[in-house]
Amino acid sequence: MLEKPTVHYYAHGATRISLGYGANILPKDHPSELVSNSDWANTSVVVFIHPTDGSFETRNTKYVPYKE
Repeated sequence: MLEKPTVHYYAHGATRISLGYGANILPKDHPSELVSNSDWANTSVVVFIHPTDGSFETRNTKYVPYKE
């Protein structure tokens, strides 16, 4: 099994992350040319939410809050 790429996101209060739904995040370092790292982006369906550190996973990507 391949390891999922990790994307950091700015954990603003407006970010909503719910299991079974896409999340609306402001990514910091998403590698895709189709995703702007300066505007809000919608993820695919969230399949796992870490209970304490704010990280979550979609089917193909792990998202971790950016610590400034």
